Amino acid sequence: MKILFLGFVMRATRRSSCTSTHLEEVSTCISIVRIYHGFRLQRLRICIGAARGLEYLHNPGATQQRVLHRDIKSSNILLDENWNAKISDLGLSKFGPANQQYTFLVSNTVGTIGYCDPLYVETGLLTKESDVYSFGVVLFEILCGRLCIDNKNDKRRSLTRLVQEYYEQNKIKEIVYGNIKDEIESSSLEAFTTIAYQCLKRNLRERPSMTKVLRILENALRYQLGDANDQADYNIYDDLDKASSSSQSVRHHE
Repeated sequence: MKILFLGFVMRATRRSSCTSTHLEEVSTCISIVRIYHGFRLQRLRICIGAARGLEYLHNPGATQQRVLHRDIKSSNILLDENWNAKISDLGLSKFGPANQQYTFLVSNTVGTIGYCDPLYVETGLLTKESDVYSFGVVLFEILCGRLCIDNKNDKRRSLTRLVQEYYEQNKIKEIVYGNIKDEIESSSLEAFTTIAYQCLKRNLRERPSMTKVLRILENALRYQLGDANDQADYNIYDDLDKASSSSQSVRHHE
């Protein structure tokens, strides 16, 4: 079996293929990390790699083409033998020139239940922020060690609703998976969960760009490694505070 994927460090016109034995889905690895105690740093690196790939699709350089993925989910983020993340499955993607307004009005919404932007589902309006919402779902899946839809005791539970509720009650650490909650630095956890929560905002204008998501995740990794300086601390929390203030002043999209 062959899997085609777009290497985000390459030009968008170049494709590479590799056998499925050399790539693992992040959704599979969500189960693997439950017994891998050193995975707190690797989780962050996977998130950063995936964010870098999606940021490349949204903000291309040499290709002058923007891409809306439309089906970002953990099973479409593949990991190689070195745990490097790669965005896969562009079969539902929308391509367009980088110099044009990048919004589509589609008559048939596609994607995966649990990951789809609610506004996209309700209105058919597809934007870069639709991908950002889906990526926020993936971030919380990786942090909590569970998939976004959990059928337990014949009841369907939504991780998205759960994390939003716990975040707003300042109890998010209670649903972080296992020993990760005790090993992750508080500043790293705060940066990670705040940017992931912002990705899930209903109002698309309140959601961050993938450029910002990438920057905050990189800072979260530096906090975890213990080498973030005072200036980096100031910048990241200034960003988060501005985003929080902005979210309070913008009305929800109806």
